[in-house]
Amino acid sequence: LATRGNIARCYREAGRFDEAIADYKSVIADARRVLGDDHPDTLALRGSLARAYREAFRLDKAIKEFKELLADQQRVLGDDHLNTLITRANLARSYLEAGRFDEAIAEYERLLTDRRRILGEDHPHTIATRHRLLDAHRRAGRRTSPGELGDMPVSWRASGEEYPITLATRGNLAYAYLEASRMEPIGQAESSPADRRRPSEGHRKVRSIFSVLWPTSRRVSGR
Repeated sequence: LATRGNIARCYREAGRFDEAIADYKSVIADARRVLGDDHPDTLALRGSLARAYREAFRLDKAIKEFKELLADQQRVLGDDHLNTLITRANLARSYLEAGRFDEAIAEYERLLTDRRRILGEDHPHTIATRHRLLDAHRRAGRRTSPGELGDMPVSWRASGEEYPITLATRGNLAYAYLEASRMEPIGQAESSPADRRRPSEGHRKVRSIFSVLWPTSRRVSGR
């Protein structure tokens, strides 16, 4: 069963989704028969099947599979189990990719609260959830002020400056500062020409972040 699951995973990672999905369905049926519905390996295979649906952009099917899996994991493993939290993250991401932004944001907010409580502020999964939540707000077209992000540089300390989620978080932080700098009160339009030539605090922070982010991201990507 483990080997068959690995073959299905290879198909999935190669982008051969039809073959991956077919193999996952077959091995899950046998895992249910041999191991039982509630066995951790059976649950893990179901999560992999749901991911295959998502990566194939069959998002309605992915959401259905993740929701059914989540209900079973909560019953078998408990709400605070790491695998249960991972399934919630996958469900939220599926909502996001399907353009169901309200559901994605609500799920990410609940997940962030629980990951902070269970894993701590500096855990990579907590940091990733904060990044995903900010990205969900951005993709929904909602402006997020920098103050709403909390202590985002924590991710630079916990993950390392060249960790991929750190680079993404810094990019989203720069975007938030840029958006905030566009939300100036109308009264500022009557400021002096000298004031209008002076960069806003938001733009200074954007330039500061991108001045570090750009060369670092080029170095990490090998460009």
